[in-house]
Amino acid sequence: SELSLAAFGDRAFLESLWTSTFEGWDNGVYWYTRAGKSAGFAAGDQIDLNPGDKGPYDQARRLSWRLDGVGGYRAGETKDLEASSMWRKIVMYGPVAKKCEPSVCSPGKILKIMADRPLYCIGTSCTENECCRPAKTCTNDV
Repeated sequence: SELSLAAFGDRAFLESLWTSTFEGWDNGVYWYTRAGKSAGFAAGDQIDLNPGDKGPYDQARRLSWRLDGVGGYRAGETKDLEASSMWRKIVMYGPVAKKCEPSVCSPGKILKIMADRPLYCIGTSCTENECCRPAKTCTNDV
């Protein structure tokens, strides 16, 4: 088996989609949920929910799952999947990614500037080495 279409996004952001009518960009992908219609993603923000995404632009990079109990609508250019037994939905997730917080830094250290610290920490928690740098101190050099 192989995946015909996939996208990856921040878990906390994507989970917020399922609790309300919401849409927005994450990881270069436009994600949406519209209650009573569908949820999915596309390469652009022009979606046409009726109730699945019938948007004609960049069709190969669109996924739409209907939320009215019928099932899938489209995976890329393949549409009308509501009654298909040939397609499966696969959702994979991992732990919520950890980000650098000021509380990681011990006294005398501060958060690194954005360009020097990682977007997400390695492992299940952030380390001081990933997130912090020594604070500069004022000295009297006279």
